[in-house]
Amino acid sequence: MTPELQRRWQTATAPFDGMVVATCDEHELGILQEMLLLAGGRLQGAFPDVYVSDDWHEHGGFLTEPTLIAWEELLERFSSPLAVYDSRHRDVEVRVAIFPSSYEWLLRYCIEDSEPDYRDACGDFDFTCSPESPAHGLVSQIHAKWPGYTDVMPAKKFFDRSYGG
Repeated sequence: MTPELQRRWQTATAPFDGMVVATCDEHELGILQEMLLLAGGRLQGAFPDVYVSDDWHEHGGFLTEPTLIAWEELLERFSSPLAVYDSRHRDVEVRVAIFPSSYEWLLRYCIEDSEPDYRDACGDFDFTCSPESPAHGLVSQIHAKWPGYTDVMPAKKFFDRSYGG
């Protein structure tokens, strides 16, 4: 997490004032790629400035600074299962976090290293969104498209429960 995201989590402000849709277990890269492409496609036009950072929330709770990323570069990371795999953070339980300058939503994913073939890799996904955001409907869209793979719950509770710091 970034310092600002951590402050927002601790005070239950956007995006942590809303709901999160999260995968129940780790899933194959193809499913993770589909989820990332759906989310990215829905968010791209409405949120021109997006940031990416390492998210250590589950693994030590370290804070990192975000980097501005162009949507084109971000969507390139989601263009194939191999591209998704290559975009991972290479430490255990460290997620890639993506969010807009408004902090209305937070998209995260984590992929575990897979040897010798990336096609055997699995990953998880979560999308958190404030009820005040125009992107709020994406939580239910993702859950409706993958009902057996995802759960929806209050964001603050989800992040409180998963904190590893």
